Amino acid sequence: MSAKSKRGEYEPSWTEVISGALLSAMIGATFGVVYLVTRPVINVRELPGSEEILPGAVYFVEGTNDSAKTRLAVAKRRAFLLLSSVSVDENELNSLAATVVVPGAPVMPRPAAKGAKAPPPSAPTVKLTDRPVASLGGIGLTPGGPNFRIRDGEVQIGMPVRIDAFGFGMDVVMQTRGRFAKAGDVFVFEAESTTIGACPLDRIPGAKNWVARRVLAMVPVPDEIATAWGSLADVAVVGSTLRLTMP
Repeated sequence: MSAKSKRGEYEPSWTEVISGALLSAMIGATFGVVYLVTRPVINVRELPGSEEILPGAVYFVEGTNDSAKTRLAVAKRRAFLLLSSVSVDENELNSLAATVVVPGAPVMPRPAAKGAKAPPPSAPTVKLTDRPVASLGGIGLTPGGPNFRIRDGEVQIGMPVRIDAFGFGMDVVMQTRGRFAKAGDVFVFEAESTTIGACPLDRIPGAKNWVARRVLAMVPVPDEIATAWGSLADVAVVGSTLRLTMP
């Protein structure tokens, strides 16, 4: 019997076939996730019309930060620290968020003009530096400052995130939408959708909330704000405002 015939007699077991199929699926899924995460996101102030949207593009609509509408932001912050109920809009939230300094954090790319068909911003590859990073599953993450947008009863939180792995890194945009719910004695953000780059995490069980909470937890919050937040009796999105109700 020839060697060729002997090789032809071997038939892989079902275990080997299933293991090979699962391995191939895992490799394909991993490359798919990496590809979507690294796809740049176009940052805009308003979503362009249907005839102007680039095919296959992923957009991040940034919340407004109109300085003319943020005059009460500091007064509302002071009232909140005194445990008074307040309602804040996205302009006021973004004005207050801008005062939070995140050392070494990436910066959100500048929005494109409405209707502009500028190419998406690049996701540069850079060498690791000594800037502080947090770890998520062995991958270094450095979030930037958050940007808030309140629409249709939902809060959208967007931020640039630097991902570092294997000595290299890239800047991506994370955007998550959801509402607030009470967990124990404190209100937490419950994500209803989360996207990193162009990769939606909604189809991965538990991923959208887990990733959103871990990344948001890395953004420094002043101690006095955290203490006052723990006293809240209710947090609700009413129209285009976030209503923070004290007992």
